[in-house]
Amino acid sequence: MAAQIKPSEFDGQSVIYVDKLKLQHSGVVVGQSQDEKWFFVQSDREDTELLQWHFKVARDVLPGVLVGR
Repeated sequence: MAAQIKPSEFDGQSVIYVDKLKLQHSGVVVGQSQDEKWFFVQSDREDTELLQWHFKVARDVLPGVLVGR
């Protein structure tokens, strides 16, 4: 089932996120979940498949991973 995405106040902002496996992911916020608990990020890697979003970040984590904040 595809996630239902709605606009957020952070759309268009860059994110750098390091996951539990110490892999770095980067991209741009493209929206949030209907319950506003998750932000969806579209990867900025050139070798990624074109998708609506590639990974999500929890609301409480987002301030720490936004670039330039």
